[in-house]
Order: sequence, then structure tokens, then C-alpha cells
Amino acid sequence: MARKWNNLGSRQIKVLQLVSRVPRTVEYLIDRMSRYGAPSEIMLIISKLEQTGFCKVIDGAVNPTDHGKVVIKSPEAYQQWRKRWGMS
Repeated sequence: MARKWNNLGSRQIKVLQLVSRVPRTVEYLIDRMSRYGAPSEIMLIISKLEQTGFCKVIDGAVNPTDHGKVVIKSPEAYQQWRKRWGMS
């Protein structure tokens, strides 16, 4: 399910959903998402999320930022969060 309102693809959303509650290791994500592509593709997804500020890799574990946690919510909740933080 791609959400065009937040410019994220379905694989990026899947990674954020997997790490939203508990930080996961990169190896865990590669193993869990193996049906979505080769390990290099999964690493590319993680690096793009890191570049855009949706997650951080700390000690080999992918940790979502506050923005990464809220971006997977409904469009209404996301817009309220952006207004609260002065981003819109």
C-alpha cells in the first residue's frame, strides 16, 4: 500500500512498520523482507529512509525517528502532527 501523501513506497512503509515499536537489526530486516528484493535493495531502502530522516541506524539496529513513527499513521493524524511541529 503506497501512500502518495507522504512520498513513501510500500517497501519503505513496511520497514517503518517493522521498526516502529521495537528497533530491529539490519540483518533481521533483510531476512524478514527477503521476498521484497535482494539484500542490496533492502539496504538501499534503509539508507533512503535514513537520508530523509525517517530512521537512524544505531549500533546495527534501525531505530525510527519521531517523524518515522508518525508518517505511517493516517493522513489526518500525520497532518495534525506536522501542524503541531510547525512543518506545514
